[in-house]
Amino acid sequence: DKTPAACYRPSDKRSDGATLCMQAHGPLSGMIPGYMRHPETGELIEVLYGGTYRVVNEISGKKRERILGLIELRDLARALVQAQYQGQETSEQTLRAQLNACYDQFVARFGPIHLRANRMAMRNDPGLAILLSLEHWDEAREHAEKADIFFMRTLGPHDPPERCDSLEEAVQVSLGLYARIDLSTIAALLGQSPEEVRTQLLET
Repeated sequence: DKTPAACYRPSDKRSDGATLCMQAHGPLSGMIPGYMRHPETGELIEVLYGGTYRVVNEISGKKRERILGLIELRDLARALVQAQYQGQETSEQTLRAQLNACYDQFVARFGPIHLRANRMAMRNDPGLAILLSLEHWDEAREHAEKADIFFMRTLGPHDPPERCDSLEEAVQVSLGLYARIDLSTIAALLGQSPEEVRTQLLET
């Protein structure tokens, strides 16, 4: 059994129960923490800090479909930000069209991202911030308009730094370049070994 002992303990503030967690390997290695579809089984999973993940068995029905829709929006938004960051104009145009179509389909079924049900569905996901940034929200009218990223470039190409002074800064560079936590990149930016970086990430 390769499952690490006691690798997941839910917070008292969370409504979902603990489930068995597994070590992330292969395509899951280095993934950003949060909800996602398992690339091989299609199951809804939650990637955790520390290189583990759990299958989310306690969420079903419309809430599960809501989360899956938000996952797709989140990942398209991240990919579009990355394409802008790297100056990939062709990819940027394709991703922007996909993001618009995905957003329209989601809103037609579940309403704007800012609605309470949508926010609560992703409250444990670090990607909630980028999801909320996709809308200009008028709380008084409960009305949303698409943010600029749906229509135009909001970032220019950027040459990544050769060195970083902090782990947080190095992680942000890695996310901007690859949309994931790449230990080798972070280690090179900090002048440390990947093992040292892994230890620091586990301690945060």
